[in-house]
Amino acid sequence: MESRSGFEPRREVEKRTDDELIERVVSGDQKAWTELQERYQDRLTLYVRKFLKKNEDADEVVNESFYRASTHLEGFKLGVPFWNWLVRLARNIAYDRLRYNQYRSQVQPFAHLEDVAGTVEGDPEAAFAQREMHDRLMDALGELTESLRDAYVLVEIEELSSKDAADRLGIPESTMRVRVYRAKEKLRGLLSDLELGYKEAA
Repeated sequence: MESRSGFEPRREVEKRTDDELIERVVSGDQKAWTELQERYQDRLTLYVRKFLKKNEDADEVVNESFYRASTHLEGFKLGVPFWNWLVRLARNIAYDRLRYNQYRSQVQPFAHLEDVAGTVEGDPEAAFAQREMHDRLMDALGELTESLRDAYVLVEIEELSSKDAADRLGIPESTMRVRVYRAKEKLRGLLSDLELGYKEAA
């Protein structure tokens, strides 16, 4: 149906799917990448800020996530939800940032494991051993399920209260406490050799 002016009304442009945008990005369409990034920018920022206290850290993780995503799109399997792929990428980068922050500040987020790393000031060999054990601890954290790991990171590493952590994840505080407890038990099992070594040395 024509309008009174004789022109056909403009139809609303259909929203392109993620796969369509990705195909255009791979073919060199930079505007398609901008559209894809804008589609998930705010959502990803909110997600990453659940794990990092400082907004500037979260923003850097988000930027790095989009950068890495843009450089690996050629290998992206169409049909796989882009958001799921992107959020896994961002989560790994966020945990890398947490690891870096812990090294930089000498924070020991696993105090409940009886300070297995010990005190190593002035001892280069012991410092190396501590870093190695710290890597083991972080690797063990990666073995947890997503729900347990998220709960543990917020309470034990980011040092949020159980209530604040529960609010961030949108779950009851009682559920948060259970998840943190289960995460600690799982970590103790994964790191039993480190605990044993510490107790024998003591």
